[in-house]
Amino acid sequence: MESHEAVEEPARKRAREESAGCLSSSEVEKYHREGWLVPRVTLPSQYVERLRTCLDHIIKENPGVRPERLVSAHLEKHGTEGVKGSKDFLELALHPTLLAAVEQLIGHDICLWGCQIFCKPGGNGMEVPMHQDGHYWPIRPLATVTAWVALDRSDEANGCLRVVPQSHVARSQYDHYKSDDQNLVLNQAIKESELDKLQPAVDVELEPGQFSLHDVYTVHGSHANTSTRRRAGVALRYMPTACVFERHLFESGASSGYRVDFANRPLFLVQGIDKSNRNTYTPLPGRVAGLSQTRSAVLPSTWNSFQRWLHEDAAIPWETAIEGRRVAQWGVRYDYARQEVDLSPVVPIPAKLRELFPEAGPELTQCIINEYGAKDGIPWHADHPAFGPDILVYCFGDDRPVLFRKIGAESQQLSVNVGHLGCYRFSGEARYEWEHSVPVGVAYRVSVTFRSVQSS
Repeated sequence: MESHEAVEEPARKRAREESAGCLSSSEVEKYHREGWLVPRVTLPSQYVERLRTCLDHIIKENPGVRPERLVSAHLEKHGTEGVKGSKDFLELALHPTLLAAVEQLIGHDICLWGCQIFCKPGGNGMEVPMHQDGHYWPIRPLATVTAWVALDRSDEANGCLRVVPQSHVARSQYDHYKSDDQNLVLNQAIKESELDKLQPAVDVELEPGQFSLHDVYTVHGSHANTSTRRRAGVALRYMPTACVFERHLFESGASSGYRVDFANRPLFLVQGIDKSNRNTYTPLPGRVAGLSQTRSAVLPSTWNSFQRWLHEDAAIPWETAIEGRRVAQWGVRYDYARQEVDLSPVVPIPAKLRELFPEAGPELTQCIINEYGAKDGIPWHADHPAFGPDILVYCFGDDRPVLFRKIGAESQQLSVNVGHLGCYRFSGEARYEWEHSVPVGVAYRVSVTFRSVQSS
């Protein structure tokens, strides 16, 4: 895909980036130049309202904890860090919009290692002194992107986040001192003599649902909230998995101003693989082993070319599935009348499909295209055992979820939101121990599935 991007016209590239819902090239450039960014994309207002309700519940569940110090708020049980959080904030950390933005900044292989709510009550919200995060964190080499998601309006009056532009450029830690001020959220602050060498801090004002991104070396902080309005935000910490979370680099305790326990902090592999081969991860709840998905897996230009081919190629072997939708098959054919796979070879996968979907390797010799009207779906099923252990599916059009449920345990269900231009792949447990379905929708949808065929 990178070779396609290299020759795209600027207008087409902007359209592709906007369609993918990710950062534009100018936004990525600004982040690396300035050390922070407020992307143009936002989270849905109804979703943010649900998170606000969840935050109210967390505050009630943790009466002995200052709301600015709700560390590990994505963990449901009281852990060694003393906060009872909610899986809703773990789901926030997995939001495709956030992960797509983070991937563009640190790469595909991503570890979620922290989540903290900074909720400043109106009238007495605590100050966060100007600091660099790396003074507190046991990550080597030091690398993290923080996504700061606004749940309330965050502005100068109620103590919004403030950042020092380009303070990350030297990739070094400035001298800090330890403060005894009990009205600070954190107790380490950058020395004034160091701060004087840098640019003035700027306010990062956000509406609910907006988020900022900042580098681990970026100097930042926030004033106390002396207004009558609450200011709440969630800081989500993502590191590239080539880095190592050195669990015993710092002692567990309250040396930072409140209790942290890096030795027992769960790490979540939210995307890709662990490139360091040294980090240990906690399985993500609600995930199926062997199931992966990629948002914006292909370019909009691929979709356009695919649509033209569907409309213009008279050799496509269209037929009608038992549920009424239109399908086309190559390699071998599933016989809908007999509900069996006919292993007699048919026309091989066309070269055009190979060209459009190069990720479907030569070992995947069977392909089926499913066209869905608004009221078409696919009932619960597992792919026929004649097909091989690895299945790759591309989705276009109507943004419907793909539903998975454990075979023999129908209460265990999972909804996977792949999205237009996305793909998902399943093997292992997801292939053989779970079945899946596609619900009816509101508009046209088409999928392209590639499979291997068992030799016996």
